[in-house]
Amino acid sequence: MTSFTDDFNRANTTDLGAGWVEVSGDWSIISNQLSPGATGGTMILRAASPMDSSDNYAQATIAATTAASHGVWCRGNSNISSGYLWRNDGTSWDLFSVVSSTFIVIGTYAAAAAPGDIAKGQAVGSTIKGYV
Repeated sequence: MTSFTDDFNRANTTDLGAGWVEVSGDWSIISNQLSPGATGGTMILRAASPMDSSDNYAQATIAATTAASHGVWCRGNSNISSGYLWRNDGTSWDLFSVVSSTFIVIGTYAAAAAPGDIAKGQAVGSTIKGYV
């Protein structure tokens, strides 16, 4: 299973390092945690290495909630036009299948994200799951 990890336990900076690509938004590391800043809106961050193998997962611990939607991306291509997204929009967790840049909800769990939640999106064969 493909995996990539980072605990962001390093000095405050807007440079996340070579392992990350900021697709949208301006991410930074603040107090040893990944932070989307105060701008809100859609924030997308992906691992720089390909995560498009058959079996993989993405997992993140939510330190604080903001007005931004946030979640994890797995078994996706590098331009975010194909893959799976497990995301919270402030009121519910939604599991999306993304095909040709079209996001289709394939599952929902009605609960707001809370600090300390661990979000995990997993793709193993044809089984796609979202965990909180």
